[in-house]
Amino acid sequence: CNLKLCAWFSFNHHHHVATLYVFQTSLSVGTRELCSWRVYSCGPTPSKNNHLAHRHVARSNRHRTQLGQRRVLQAYHRTPPHTMGSYDRFVEELIEECMQLGAEDDAWKYIKEDKGVKIYQRRYKDSKFDVVKGIAMLPFPVSEIEPHTLTPESRKPWSHTVDREVVLEMLHETDELRLSIEHITTNKVFVISPRDFVVLRVARRLPDGSCINATRSIGEYKSAPGVASGVVRGEVLIGSSVLYPRIQPNGEEWTECVWLGASDTKGWIPVSAVNMAIASAALATAHMRDHIEKTRSK
Repeated sequence: CNLKLCAWFSFNHHHHVATLYVFQTSLSVGTRELCSWRVYSCGPTPSKNNHLAHRHVARSNRHRTQLGQRRVLQAYHRTPPHTMGSYDRFVEELIEECMQLGAEDDAWKYIKEDKGVKIYQRRYKDSKFDVVKGIAMLPFPVSEIEPHTLTPESRKPWSHTVDREVVLEMLHETDELRLSIEHITTNKVFVISPRDFVVLRVARRLPDGSCINATRSIGEYKSAPGVASGVVRGEVLIGSSVLYPRIQPNGEEWTECVWLGASDTKGWIPVSAVNMAIASAALATAHMRDHIEKTRSK
C-alpha cells in the first residue's frame, strides 16, 4: 500500500508532559485519506495532575476501532487536522456501531421468525424509533452473496422497498473497500408514502472473511437532487448487513446474515407504522436468498 508517516511534538508547560503524535495514512479516499494515529507521552509523574495527563493519553490510545485489516488508533475522539472534513471518522463509527449492535444479545426483543429470518427489535439509542435486527442462515458462501450487495444494479432485483438508487459520488472503489454517496428513493410501504434519503454507503471486507455493507444519512450534500413532489426526505439512522462465513458439519460454507435497520421517515407518520415498516424491511435477506437461488437454477 502507499504508506506515509509523519509526527509532531508538543510540550505542556503546565503539566510538564511531552506528547508525541505519530500519524500514518495508508488509504486514499478520493482527495481524502483514511488514517491511523497514536499518542505517546513522557514526563515527571509525582504530581496528581501529571498522573491524570498520562492516564488521559493512555486511555485515549485504548479507544481502538477496527476498519478492515487496519487498526485505527484515535486520540481524543476527533479527526486529526490532516483529514479534517473527510468521512474517515464517520465510517469508523458506523462500522463499529453496526458490528456492536449485531453482536449484542441483551436488550433485544424477539418478535417472530418469517421466511427463515429471525426478527428482533429494540429502541434505537435515545430516539423514539426502533432498530430492527434480522438474522438468517443462507446456504451459499460469502463470496457468492457479496456481489449481489455491492451496486444499485445488483441490489435492485431483491430490494423490494427501494424504487430507485443512484450513486452520486464514488469516493473509493477497490475489491476491499467501496465508499459512495447515494440517493435512495423508496416505494410506498403500508401508510408511508415514498421517502428519499441521501446516505454514505461503505462496503468492506473484514480480516475474518466477513463482509459489511452499511449506510447512514449524511444530511445535505451538494450534488443531491431536490425532493420530488409527493416524496419526503427521511433519515437513515443506521442500516447494514454483515455476512459471516459459517462452516457446516458437512464442510460446506454457509453464510450467517445479520441485517440492521432504523430510520426516521419524517412527516406525520405514527411511530408504530415506521417501526412496522422497518420490521418488514428485514425480510430483504429472504428476498436476496430467493433471488440467488433463482440465478443458480438458470
